[in-house]
Amino acid sequence: MLVKRKIGRKYRLLNFSTDLYAGVSSAFLAVFKNEVRKSMVYIADVTMAKNESHSRRMGFVADGNRELERVEHLMLRAGLLLGVGDQSTSRPQVGAIECLLEDASSKMIPSDIKALLVDHTGQSEMVGIHYPFHFIKEPHKRVIFRTDPTRIDFAQMAQFAVRAGTHPVDMYHSRARNKVMGFERSLTTSGLKSLWYYKQYYNPVMVMKLVDILRFAHNCTDLMVKESKSPAMKLGIAKGFVYDRDLFSF
Repeated sequence: MLVKRKIGRKYRLLNFSTDLYAGVSSAFLAVFKNEVRKSMVYIADVTMAKNESHSRRMGFVADGNRELERVEHLMLRAGLLLGVGDQSTSRPQVGAIECLLEDASSKMIPSDIKALLVDHTGQSEMVGIHYPFHFIKEPHKRVIFRTDPTRIDFAQMAQFAVRAGTHPVDMYHSRARNKVMGFERSLTTSGLKSLWYYKQYYNPVMVMKLVDILRFAHNCTDLMVKESKSPAMKLGIAKGFVYDRDLFSF
């Protein structure tokens, strides 16, 4: 509800991608049920290969780049006219994914496309868009829709598949564990029978206070962001950074 209240109502289309194993997509479906019914919100789960070594990830990226070159070559030979989608800036992978989606679904009716891309159980390993152009942080990504994707065109579907991911959230959690004492992972005891949380706070209220400070620093300030826009600016709920001089002089 907090996310919905922060975003407001001044939007035409919202796409949410969540971790398949976190179960967060069900919460988004419940909160945005009216918007989903009006085709204003689309939700998908994302899964990927984890615990891979850096060398294997680099190999996946190389394979993905070769596949992208192959598809782009076929598109150039066929003279395909692609859709424009919704994003003001498009990535090269979007056109290739759109081409693959159209090729795989050109002779299918909407109900068959929906059955191919939508899975509400999370049990099937075949359902969804299998992203072939691997990113080093998200190799073997698979996008499983929780809402009906046939209400959008292939260009919008391709943009969703390219941009969907959980890496920004994982990076935020990693920063929290590294920056805040007490948020580190637990240690295993010598007997491997129990976990030791050696820096936890005695007062649980302190945890929520530190979470609020960290969230504000990440979303609204330039303390943890190396880009030209903060997450709040990207969502359109802030016009600029909140600098430390403004915060402490208030």
